Amino acid sequence: MGGTYSVTALAVGDCEVGLIPTEQVLGLLKKTPLLNLAAAKMVGQELARMRAMIVNHEERLRWHGWDRVVPPHGAHLR
Repeated sequence: MGGTYSVTALAVGDCEVGLIPTEQVLGLLKKTPLLNLAAAKMVGQELARMRAMIVNHEERLRWHGWDRVVPPHGAHLR
């Protein structure tokens, strides 16, 4: 897996951070159907939330005269 993260977190106080290797997580998901289902549900909810954010953003852009793909002639994104 690996790669970049789509979200970040900021600690408001002292904390300890741990890491669970990808192989262990995948192995646990394979052995535990209910955990696998819960993880799939969380991913689905996150995808729905992200899609709603994109749709809302596109609606706001259109409200301000921006086309879905190409801005009006002479306009620049900031």
